[in-house]
Amino acid sequence: DTDELLVSDAGTLKRVDYSYLKSTPGLVHLNTTTGSSNVSTVDVDNVFNSTYENYLIIFDLTLDTNAADPIMRLRDSSPASLSNSAYTQAINGLSSDNGAVSAYTSSVQTQLQVGHGMYNQSNIDMPAMTGFYYVIDPVGTSTTTNILWNFSQRASSGLQRGFQGYSLFNNKTSVRGYQWYGSSGNVHNYTFRTYGIVNS
Repeated sequence: DTDELLVSDAGTLKRVDYSYLKSTPGLVHLNTTTGSSNVSTVDVDNVFNSTYENYLIIFDLTLDTNAADPIMRLRDSSPASLSNSAYTQAINGLSSDNGAVSAYTSSVQTQLQVGHGMYNQSNIDMPAMTGFYYVIDPVGTSTTTNILWNFSQRASSGLQRGFQGYSLFNNKTSVRGYQWYGSSGNVHNYTFRTYGIVNS
């Protein structure tokens, strides 16, 4: 069965299939990667493709080592992590004691440290980090890959922190996925939902 609507055309009733009228959704779910046991890295591979120009990732993350930093890298179609010296960023934030915090790179790096040392699962009810980020035109080889961030963290100091900012992978490699891990220890609990953004 298909849903239909009645439309009056100059006084004549006509049936129109609803599928012709509904709009194309702005977000298309592509992948969910989730886990609740320790892994050294979370690899989300080949979720970026030529169908969509831009992407949204909604996520949460908890590391198993207290005060470890969350780290992110992009990945190619091999799949392999892109560890070129091509990552820079400027991410500003505010902590719950009204103090300024930041995660920036004054020189080019081989990875992105996204925030600072977090509580692990033994110190808090999870998650320790949650948020979303946009990945802008990762697949194209005529442009660099840009990332826009909005996320929160529960710091190992006991403070809550909120961040917004920007990262750049200054290389025209075709990016097809991403990887997360900790500066020490493992990733204990995680969910990453990847959506393609429909150009309208």
